[in-house]
Amino acid sequence: MNLLIHKLPTTDKYGVPIKTSFRNWINFELAMNDQAIQESERILCGLSSVYDMANINDDDIAKRIDGAIDFLNGWHTQTNETASTGEKVLDFDIDAPQIYASFLMQYGINLTKAKMHWYEFMPLLVNLNQETPMGYIMHIRGCKVEGTKEQKEFIRKQKNLYRLDYIDYNPEEIVKQYIRGAQNG
Repeated sequence: MNLLIHKLPTTDKYGVPIKTSFRNWINFELAMNDQAIQESERILCGLSSVYDMANINDDDIAKRIDGAIDFLNGWHTQTNETASTGEKVLDFDIDAPQIYASFLMQYGINLTKAKMHWYEFMPLLVNLNQETPMGYIMHIRGCKVEGTKEQKEFIRKQKNLYRLDYIDYNPEEIVKQYIRGAQNG
């Protein structure tokens, strides 16, 4: 999808209306990552963040998960959310203050007042420069430990300082597990 020439989508790939605000999608990500609740609850919480659940029955859940994940990732062809090292470089819960400050610094956007489509928000987020708190943190989390002995030690210390300590979720695996569970009764 090219932001410069295409209209921003308001439906999932199945044509079902979907909530497009970046806040809804951050809530979706937070719900899907919430290890304090059971997987079925995470899925329903996540879906209720981005869909009108009144129109969804049990048979639609797998399709809605697939549609939501497709929409979640549809803004890009390649993401900086996961670095070339394979490490996750941002967490919407842990990094909220740095994301807020960085948007204000670089773009003059106050995220507490902004109304923004997910597809507008994410390119801005992943393209924060290293002069902003979040841009620097994403760079450190994603960079390889290489260089001189001193450089390597500095990078290791910075990675330790800004590390994300949690179990990462794999949305595609959640869909597969849900579908397997639904098929097995």
